[in-house]
Amino acid sequence: SVFNSEYKYLNAAAFGISGDLSMHLLWRLANGELPLDLQVQVIVLLIGTNDLGRAEVKRSSQETSASIKAIVKYIRATHPETFVVLHPIFPRGSPEERAQGSDGLMSEIEAVNLELKQSYNIEGGDEMT
Repeated sequence: SVFNSEYKYLNAAAFGISGDLSMHLLWRLANGELPLDLQVQVIVLLIGTNDLGRAEVKRSSQETSASIKAIVKYIRATHPETFVVLHPIFPRGSPEERAQGSDGLMSEIEAVNLELKQSYNIEGGDEMT
């Protein structure tokens, strides 16, 4: 895979699952996917878009941001020396759909990103760590 060919030298691992929800990631972390004795320097976290965008589970921006904060809290509690890079949720849909607002998700995505930014006292840009 591209991931292995480009990042293997970093001893990196990818735990992403297509279509995953934040509550599923939290369950997997708490049930052994991130062993307590594993020394991890950095975790890059990008989660939440499926919570908002999957019709069969459609979660609110409040529920989604609460789940993401629970993941960060769990990582910090179990791996306090690990640096967490928290990505904002990326826009969904085509540029035309986003410009027209027809996607219906941009306001939810923006609400989650703003909540996380405020919760972690992040100033400037869109960086959330």
